[in-house]
Amino acid sequence: MVELSVFGEIGLTQGDVELIGRGRNGLVVQILSGEFEGNVAKHYGANKHHEADRLAREFESLTFLNSGSRLNVPRPLRKFEEERIAIYSRVAGTPPQAEANVVGPMVRFITQLLEAHRQNPSAWRHSAAEASFEVGDILRQVEGRLLTSSDNKVIDAKESQVLDTLSSIFIKAQSRFSSAQKFKLHTLSQSDFGPHNMLQHEDEFAFVDFEYFGIDSASRVVLDVLWHPGTRMNAVSRIDFVSQAIELFASEDSSFGDEVLTCLPLIGLRWVAIMTNRATSSPESSTGSQMAEYLRAVDALLESRQSLDKQVSLVAQAASP
Repeated sequence: MVELSVFGEIGLTQGDVELIGRGRNGLVVQILSGEFEGNVAKHYGANKHHEADRLAREFESLTFLNSGSRLNVPRPLRKFEEERIAIYSRVAGTPPQAEANVVGPMVRFITQLLEAHRQNPSAWRHSAAEASFEVGDILRQVEGRLLTSSDNKVIDAKESQVLDTLSSIFIKAQSRFSSAQKFKLHTLSQSDFGPHNMLQHEDEFAFVDFEYFGIDSASRVVLDVLWHPGTRMNAVSRIDFVSQAIELFASEDSSFGDEVLTCLPLIGLRWVAIMTNRATSSPESSTGSQMAEYLRAVDALLESRQSLDKQVSLVAQAASP
């Protein structure tokens, strides 16, 4: 585990910093003294699933987002590439409470990103991490994580059963969809978007964590929020967000609802693969019952002929805490 002493590499003692957040791939501290007092420092740990330079991507993306758009995001101040540390302005706020009304701010944010992309598509050319521009992209991502999970030591019989079921449903999905089917509508994407990467200060909301930022399909933007197991939103809020987001993107492409319908079970399958990969490599990440619930939902979607609204409702119930 990375400790606060890592910031000593840029001249900050443990007395100069205070821990703000620790994730699987990084460490964030507030700087208490010195040149950058009042700002934050972020250390970027290794991530075997994303080989890209996450420090460079986040620093560059926040430079881009601060250059023209009026977005409430951190400002990049300085980077130390060898030490894998960057300094950013501190954005006021704390993580929104589960009952906070985050849907409006989330929809406004993806609207701003869509407008920025639409107005100048060439201003940012990089794809998001694991971007999904066609069905085959998602299937390859699932298959890669299946292979990794199979190589890991399975924790218990429950995870082993989930892995077998996931493999079976993956084969079904491969036969059901054409890998070459394109997702036509693209937008700028935070790529890890949701309340877990938002800060609230009174009535203002800010967005943080742009390590995987880039261009992605609009379907991924919408459905990652719906399926993400860490999204602190109840079923009603998830459905509300998806409904408003579909309305937004359908104004750009009238066939967007059909695209979401295709993508819905595939993104669920991807999230089960992510959770399975974590569970088979890290005992504290075991979520066997949740994975089984997700798999039941994905399997039902693959067989469903129900309307998009009813399918979204099914997922929202399965994904909500």
